[in-house]
Amino acid sequence: MRKKDEKIVALKALTARGMITEEMIQAEVGLMLLVQDECESILRCYETYKWGTRYYLVVEFMDFSVRNLIDYQQKVITEGIIRYICGAVLKGLAAMHKKKIMHRDIKSDNILINKEG
Repeated sequence: MRKKDEKIVALKALTARGMITEEMIQAEVGLMLLVQDECESILRCYETYKWGTRYYLVVEFMDFSVRNLIDYQQKVITEGIIRYICGAVLKGLAAMHKKKIMHRDIKSDNILINKEG
């Protein structure tokens, strides 16, 4: 929980190593900050910090991924839920494409959901 506003957040750590360079991390963070206010379907990044070779992103807390939903759902996922998720993903992609940004890793692990949907 973030002390200044008691908002529940997540901390994402990124490290430059191997083929992932510091410049690539900076570019990813910059793109995230550029598009996050364009659409409510895009994850919010509140703050970023650099400590040594690691970057820390304070991001909106999400409860699970679509992958978790598929793996752990006890019943069949309804068509309505699938339609809602696809609509939110397409809204996010449209906002990114409007800024000439292409997401290159769309998969169920990267589509995050909170309990409010």
